[in-house]
Amino acid sequence: MQPDQTNKTLSIVDLLKNHALFCKCSRLSLSRLIPHLQEKVLESGEYLYSNCEHADELFLVIDGAVKLELETGNLVEITSGLLGEETSIGKKRYSGTARSIDQARVIVLPIGAFRKFLFENEFLKEELTRSYINKFSSTEDTRAGSLQSTPKPAVHDSSLVQAIGWILATILPLCTVFLLRNDPTIPNDQALYLIAVVSCVGIMWMFQLLPDFVPALFAVLITILLGLAPTETILSGFSSKSFFMALSILGLSAVLRASGLGYRLLLLLLKSGPASKWWYNTSVFIMGFVLTPLVPTANGRIAVVAPFVSELLTLYDEKTAQREAARLTVSVLAGAGLFSAIFLSSKSINFIIYGSLPIQEQARFQWLYWLYAASVCGGIMMILYQISFALFFRTPGNVNIPKQSILNQLALLGPLKKGEWAAIMGFFVLIISFATNSLHRIDIPWVALAIFFALLMYGFIDKNEFKKNIDWSFLVFLASLIGLVAAMKHTGADYWLTGKFSWLNTIMAEDFPIFIAMLAGAIGIVRFVLPINATVIIFATLLLPTAENIGVNPWLVGFLILFLSESFVMPYQASYYNQYCSITSTGQPGADKRLLPFFLAIIVMKLIAIYASLPFWKHLGLL
Repeated sequence: MQPDQTNKTLSIVDLLKNHALFCKCSRLSLSRLIPHLQEKVLESGEYLYSNCEHADELFLVIDGAVKLELETGNLVEITSGLLGEETSIGKKRYSGTARSIDQARVIVLPIGAFRKFLFENEFLKEELTRSYINKFSSTEDTRAGSLQSTPKPAVHDSSLVQAIGWILATILPLCTVFLLRNDPTIPNDQALYLIAVVSCVGIMWMFQLLPDFVPALFAVLITILLGLAPTETILSGFSSKSFFMALSILGLSAVLRASGLGYRLLLLLLKSGPASKWWYNTSVFIMGFVLTPLVPTANGRIAVVAPFVSELLTLYDEKTAQREAARLTVSVLAGAGLFSAIFLSSKSINFIIYGSLPIQEQARFQWLYWLYAASVCGGIMMILYQISFALFFRTPGNVNIPKQSILNQLALLGPLKKGEWAAIMGFFVLIISFATNSLHRIDIPWVALAIFFALLMYGFIDKNEFKKNIDWSFLVFLASLIGLVAAMKHTGADYWLTGKFSWLNTIMAEDFPIFIAMLAGAIGIVRFVLPINATVIIFATLLLPTAENIGVNPWLVGFLILFLSESFVMPYQASYYNQYCSITSTGQPGADKRLLPFFLAIIVMKLIAIYASLPFWKHLGLL
């Protein structure tokens, strides 16, 4: 919108809030639509569009009158309604000619942004269809189905790779049993068969044959059917503290996203700082960082921040958008993912590491002490990142968004809603409980569950949101993996696996710095074929018992695994990177040549931060 039309712009905000068509829409989606709107003044007799002209805009008349001449020859006078509805129902060209009768003001809605708005407010599709039918002949193609959003392109599926994966998933377990059946180091038959099951599940993860939670659930099922471990052991993950902690925080994050609190915080950040590209990048980075301890998945944090980046890019011209896209991409990814290992509550996989620690270490490494132990590494990483970002992404010129546009969006959001207050109070109580755990001595998972129950009881999470906005697939994945690790411990399979890496015992005990370098290299290689969660589970299963046996604190080894596994250089290695590119429509992931060197530099920065933190960890008695 034009910054010199403040009074008129404010009237548009009020108009949208009170307009019969938009008053029932989500204030959050209206706020996101505001930056894309433009006001146009038509002089008497001026054409708005002509029949058969390419249709890429929708119009809302807010003052004056516009005469619409239909293809049938009929005339319709529009004084406070919509024009160009055909753009939103799939037509490529306008079905009439519109021109002003006297001087008129209209709001121009680009169809690309409006389709996203329609997706968030589906009831408008029927209203637009009805409006179109009322104006045009019934012979027009006005089927509601044409209002559906553009279908997502089919995901490319390599049948050859899939076939190889399924063949290996079938053959490898049989080969494992055949080759290891006479191995004297195998504790028992149950351990042998469980190792075979794990090899099958590992192949499924490696080739991404199924969603992550399906192979994990398959491992639970086979373990029960073959009697490899007691049912209460393999199903222990579904009653674990980690499971209920993750469930509760996922519920809190669902309220955060659905209420629009995250988007409001972004707007407040932009409002509080200068209108410059430095502050825009800093804002999205800060938002991702602030959400890191609050939203327990990188994908969830990306889902909150990325839509704003998409809208920000559309406000730039094409050349500027291409130049700034890489900077914003790195700012979002770093803010949302770079510091995941620093906070216990930042990723559900962190709870698996937490749940794998001995009981006394779980009591020690609650949320606050986890943060304290990781703080030096995180602080050094923050400094190195800021320096590297400034060196890698120096771009000429400056861009700015009028402050009035941000104020308009905040005005449409209005005062804090009940859902936003609920999210604020929930996270406030949770953080206070973290800080005062030594006083009340109530396990944090049960505090989180109590907050989650309160949100359910008072209706801040309804039945549909409970089913839709909580990542149940990951909860199944989490519980299944916790149970699988427990089953491996029960059968002794974990000690057999770690025994194959006995050479690490000496290196870890006698030369921990070299161990760190070897661990980083091994994780880097494995991450080319395995997703983050599977990598963490495998290395944690192999190394945590070893660390405990030789006197190295298992939390430290688990933290290093988490910190190093989060690194990636190729887009497919991080699902949230692909998710970000999908949301922002920035093209092929990794298209900018600066991204790959920067991602490699992040791995080096992580190693520097780890080595620089060793004296601090020795001071804490972790080494």
